[in-house]
Amino acid sequence: MPRLRLKELAEERDFNISQLQRQSGLDLGMVRRYWYNEGTKGPLNDVNLIALGKLAQVLGVQAGDLISTEEEDGEGITIPGLVAA
Repeated sequence: MPRLRLKELAEERDFNISQLQRQSGLDLGMVRRYWYNEGTKGPLNDVNLIALGKLAQVLGVQAGDLISTEEEDGEGITIPGLVAA
């Protein structure tokens, strides 16, 4: 299952969740769900692309960089419409 790399990329750039929320202007609950890869009732199943763009901009990365397409066992998966750079 795809997961967001938000926490990993933010911490590499010395951002904590509060700083990321303030600078992106997004709702803390949304940032928290993306940070921990959790939906409101279980695993994170959908994301807001505009929100991803704002988070990516704050971190200085492309929105696609926030999405991991590898399973824990290292096997790749395909996400329709997602093109690797």
